[in-house]
Amino acid sequence: MRLSKPASVVEMAVQTVTRARNRALVAVLREAEGRRVLGVGVGRSGAAAVLCGLRHVPPVRPVLWLALLRAVEGLGGRIVRSFIDQDEQGRPHAFFDVLGVRGVVEVPCSTEDAVAIACLAGTPLFVPHTLLGRHRPWYGPA
Repeated sequence: MRLSKPASVVEMAVQTVTRARNRALVAVLREAEGRRVLGVGVGRSGAAAVLCGLRHVPPVRPVLWLALLRAVEGLGGRIVRSFIDQDEQGRPHAFFDVLGVRGVVEVPCSTEDAVAIACLAGTPLFVPHTLLGRHRPWYGPA
């Protein structure tokens, strides 16, 4: 089953992990078919998971995201996509979709979780156009 891309969102590709001016770790997302970028704050374990996913190598230490991915697969499901957005007050909000025997289940998560899961699962990551229209990259909390 192929899920369609929701309207008014842009597919992003995780490019790398870098440090912001304040030394915080940031996953750099680039528009899959464009030039706009978005920075998402990640912790050390999130940065390691993202880099392992980008390099297609298993993490040296067990990480929760890989355990989650294996559990979903073991139960006959698969993670199909992740989303990063913000709520009405501008606070970060994210979720990922799991496709199982009963259909699609939306699982709330942090922005870091959405990026790490997309990298480790090799699935698309979407953000709304409105987050990309900013003059500066948006850094959600790690």
